[in-house]
Amino acid sequence: MSKNNYVAISIILLMLLLCSALTATMPAVKAYDNDYGYAINLYTTNWMDWNGNAEHTWTAFTQIANLFASTGGAYYWDEIYQCWVYYGPAYGEVTNWGSAATPYTVYTRIEHVNVYHSDFSSVLYVGHGGSQGFYVHTDYPNDPNIFPPLVSFTEIQARTQFSPTHQFVLMWVCMGGNNAPQGSPTAWNPLWWSNPPAYPPYTWVGFNDASPWLCDQMSPGNLFRHWLVFFYYYALNGYSVMAALNRASQAVGFEDFASSALGDSGRYWTYYPYNHPPYYNQSGWWTGRMNVCGNPFNTYLPTLFYME
Repeated sequence: MSKNNYVAISIILLMLLLCSALTATMPAVKAYDNDYGYAINLYTTNWMDWNGNAEHTWTAFTQIANLFASTGGAYYWDEIYQCWVYYGPAYGEVTNWGSAATPYTVYTRIEHVNVYHSDFSSVLYVGHGGSQGFYVHTDYPNDPNIFPPLVSFTEIQARTQFSPTHQFVLMWVCMGGNNAPQGSPTAWNPLWWSNPPAYPPYTWVGFNDASPWLCDQMSPGNLFRHWLVFFYYYALNGYSVMAALNRASQAVGFEDFASSALGDSGRYWTYYPYNHPPYYNQSGWWTGRMNVCGNPFNTYLPTLFYME
């Protein structure tokens, strides 16, 4: 890696670290939907956010939403001047639901995206769940025995099985990839990545077994939160999903994605203090790895949108 690349990465990392200190005063990202361009939906849960993880998730989501909100451009054709004119950012919908998401809002947002943003859409969820779905907002965020409403992967599949719009999904949730290509990957877009090996260029990323907390340390001086923001930074700057996985891993001190704590040859341990049958673990320590389904070498997050 060149000296310039090291300098650039150091500057970005410094900005991420500073953002953590400024969380209390940083304004929340305002979601918007202009019914044009591409779409990104970010969901999380307020349930059982161990060891201050909620703050790290909020910070990461704010930074990622800002990346999408300022990415590329949407252009319309001016017939009089015979040229393309800038209209706004490429992502005409950026919804940062935070902990306010309910199953209803998730389902209706999927249906809305299918109609108004059918060219391309992406989803990020960070929180708790498994092979059946993921959890959203609860009125009892600190009670491990009162489970929040579940967003069902079966219900998601019913809304995506005839639509090609969801072309990149990242599910930061335990066991979401254990049944791949069934389960979560199939639900989000069975039309495209549920029938290997004939993958078109669409990708789902999730976890086998346990997913780490964003506040966990991934490498010396770097949290998983830093890696996640780096991934979207590179994915929105011309890199394929696979290249962005590699670049983000390099930014936090690894040779590439495969050798990182998330990759096939890596290893992380995460502490989960709330244990329930049948996945009871007396020690509370769990491990897993990231699962990448689809065609990450040819999947790109688009940054230009043309309206005629």
